[in-house]
Parts: sequence; structure tokens; C-alpha cells
Amino acid sequence: MGLANSEESIDARKVKEFFDEIESRLEPNKPIRAKVLGWRFSRQVQEYVKILQKYVEDDGSPLIGIELIPLRSTRFRKRILQRYRDMEDGDFCLRFPEPPVIGDIRVKKVGPLEYEFEAVDAMSTNEDEWLVNCQWDSDYQVAHFVADRDYILSRQRVKSKVRGAGDRFEAILIAWHKLAKFGTYTVACKVQDKLVGETVFSKTGVT
Repeated sequence: MGLANSEESIDARKVKEFFDEIESRLEPNKPIRAKVLGWRFSRQVQEYVKILQKYVEDDGSPLIGIELIPLRSTRFRKRILQRYRDMEDGDFCLRFPEPPVIGDIRVKKVGPLEYEFEAVDAMSTNEDEWLVNCQWDSDYQVAHFVADRDYILSRQRVKSKVRGAGDRFEAILIAWHKLAKFGTYTVACKVQDKLVGETVFSKTGVT
């Protein structure tokens, strides 16, 4: 019953209408079990599901069992892959990546015309993923990002915290640059995550 638009959430009214229709076709007090798939679920839907789960049978088991399954979740991918075991690279194909986010660019003056830039609160928004690269453009023109030569590939090898897993690359979110002259400048940062999602964030300042 999910909406086609991945940016829209399923609201409580639609979920209620759906279950009212199901209930009208079943015997009175017959237990209902259902899984609802959707891109997003509003907070009202989640609260509505909690209310329904309070109705229980004589033995204490829920009268209405609803499971909300986001299409971007690991749970959804596992269900599909269990059903279609012959899918090649199925786990990757079933991912619906969203772009990473960057909260801000922190600017710190470290010398005459010399600055340190840091991408603050930069992170992947995809489940179980992380940023693998960070690029910088010290002379950013709107909608035309050109990475500085020293920051085309800005990452470091990090030992995995998971036992038995190999090392991985993570983005370095700090850069240094000396401006050519005093005046107004615009610097931009581009981050990329493991699913090839990317985001550009820019900031304008005055020396």
C-alpha cells in the first residue's frame, strides 16, 4: 500500500482505511496479521500501530499484528533475497540510496590567507553505510564543482571495529587551503558514501 513517491509518507488515515476494509471482510474478533510496505511512515502511523497492538486476545497475544517495513531497510532486502535466492548481486540492486548530508562547513583561519575547512556533521543517510571520500573546491562556482587536485581523493584506511572484517576506507573531512588574495571566497565540499550517493555543500566568506 506504499506510495510511489519515495519522499511522501504513508499517513495514519490510509492505514486505518486499509484495516477497516480488511476487518469488514473477516469474522468478528478474528486475529489480523499484516505487513505494510512503504518508503516512509509518518509518526502518526507508528503511534496508530502502537494503539492497535494494545488490543489483545484472551491469551494475551495481539489481536492485530502490524509490521511496518521500510523499502530501504535491511529487513526488506532480506525478505526478497530469501524468496529469490538466484538473484545475482541482489542485495546491491535492492538498495535505494539517499544522498549523504553535510551540516555545515567550519572555517578556521590558521595564517595569512590560510584556512582550515571542515565538513561538520557530514554522514551517510543510508543504512549501515559510511562516507568513503571527501572532495573540496576552493573556488566554487554554483552548480559547477571542480575538485582541487590535492583533494580529488581524500580518505584514510581505518581498521574495522567488527571482528573478522577487513579494513575499510573512510572520508577525511578536513582540508587546508591558502587563498590567492583578500576578498570574498566560496568553498565547497562534496562527500560520497559507499553506495555512490553524493552531496555538495558550499559556504561563502570574506577574508
